[in-house]
Amino acid sequence: MLAALIAGLGASGGAAASYFDTGPATIRGLPAAAGEAVLVGFGDVAAKPGDKVEFVGVALAEPSTSVTPGLRILLRRDTGNAGVGAGYPAELPPEIPLGALRLPAGLTLQADDGTAQLILALAAPPDTLTYKGVDVTFRVNGGGEQTQRFPAAGKVCVGAARPEVCHPDG
Repeated sequence: MLAALIAGLGASGGAAASYFDTGPATIRGLPAAAGEAVLVGFGDVAAKPGDKVEFVGVALAEPSTSVTPGLRILLRRDTGNAGVGAGYPAELPPEIPLGALRLPAGLTLQADDGTAQLILALAAPPDTLTYKGVDVTFRVNGGGEQTQRFPAAGKVCVGAARPEVCHPDG
């Protein structure tokens, strides 16, 4: 059990947390050309009444290659509850304008904001990337940093040109 808690800390640091309902485990596959921008939705979250949640960072759990992901936050109320599965910024559906994908800096999530979707934003590395979860670091009400693992595994199949398919479990 202690090893699981330590593993849950991720690269961002902070105490292991269970603030958010992470939902069931998911796995996504996405083909991409090396260097291509990709987006992968991995969790819906909501702040508890009276809380203010500030997102600090994100890291991939057990990535197969070095990559630095970014975090974007989509307030579902801004899109008629539409969300991002796995795809590319230029191919978002019309109900999700690129500007709706907010950077966490300066954004404080509160209960009045409703549900927000957490989204990985990254450039596809030179080689296929697999990961076993996503570690999100945040603060609640200005407190210390906490890190919570979301059970969202993924695979970005990389080629010189975008491959036709990417099976996440193969």
